[in-house]
Amino acid sequence: MAGDGAISVYVGVQFGLAFGLAYAAATIVALPFIFFGLLQPLKVQPVLYFPIFSNDGKDLRGLLQHVPHVIPFYIRPIVIPSHPKESIERELAKSFFSSVYFNFDFLYSFQYLNQTSTSKILEHTSIEEIRNDIPRFRKLFNEDFVFISEAHLKFGECKLEKISYKEIMKFEERLLSRPVYPREKEDQEETGLMEVQVEIKTYLVDFKNQKIRSFEISETERGYNDFGQRACPDPIRAGKMALKNVGLSHTRKIFPQWKKTKLNLIRNDSDPNVQKLLEEGFQYFGRGDDENHEIFLIKPEALEVWKLALAQSGNRSEGAFANIAYYYLNNGYLEEAIDWFRKAAVANPDREKFWNLRIKDILHKREQVEVYNDLNN
Repeated sequence: MAGDGAISVYVGVQFGLAFGLAYAAATIVALPFIFFGLLQPLKVQPVLYFPIFSNDGKDLRGLLQHVPHVIPFYIRPIVIPSHPKESIERELAKSFFSSVYFNFDFLYSFQYLNQTSTSKILEHTSIEEIRNDIPRFRKLFNEDFVFISEAHLKFGECKLEKISYKEIMKFEERLLSRPVYPREKEDQEETGLMEVQVEIKTYLVDFKNQKIRSFEISETERGYNDFGQRACPDPIRAGKMALKNVGLSHTRKIFPQWKKTKLNLIRNDSDPNVQKLLEEGFQYFGRGDDENHEIFLIKPEALEVWKLALAQSGNRSEGAFANIAYYYLNNGYLEEAIDWFRKAAVANPDREKFWNLRIKDILHKREQVEVYNDLNN
């Protein structure tokens, strides 16, 4: 028995040694392949950027199809009755510049017409005058559209309340989507405040389609003195604070917020004629866009050739359905995009789960924007 045990130990040691040597040899052989693999760049998942419009802002979809896009706007003078020589329209202008969340602000830029020679014309021209002669004003502005805003403020009585530092910093916090106050958010001190009723009306003068659309908001907002200062705030200070807070709620309901989703455009098709048309659509992206990296703009010409591909396929091409869906998504037509993704799923039942995941992601992103807007407006 003792001899058998010794033999077992000996065999075990020998087997373990052999296994260890074999493992080491395999590792040495594999090292170059591992090292080579680490040197290879990680595969980037292509993404498509798409705008999510509020119900109020859907009229803009046809006007903001090309990005980057310059949005011209003008704000009529906003005067505080007790300080007739002071105008505070720049506070509302800040809301325009801040209406698109900061990580996507490269897609849109705003042109403040108050700082141009056009402002003198707009200051003395009513909306009705523009409505009655849209062609002339389009030629004058040389734009497809322009926004014109006006605001009126009504000041209430002064109050003294214990408020948090967070409340005073609300505007800045909403801009950055994160806390910006250096104090503890629970800090509270009695501070002077004034309630201000803010009414804003913004007109979208659509020269391209020869129509005018209005957006309105009326809210009571508070204007505060410096934190812990018990005196009534100066009306100019209170008015500016109230105007920019209500203004931000106003403009974020007009302009879209941008999201991104995985991009899976399709070039291939079993029918070479269909495939040729699918591939042709790939030349109609924005400048610098790359379907292997990211796309900001799919042009209408792409939609045209992909619809030809669909017709050529007898309405059976998964690629045509999917690519058309991405076009509509990129242009802010979410419901239409979802409908076309469903058609892609029907065209290829083996990929039904895949296209349903795209739909689920779109709905999730839309819900994110809706919840965020509700929390920050």
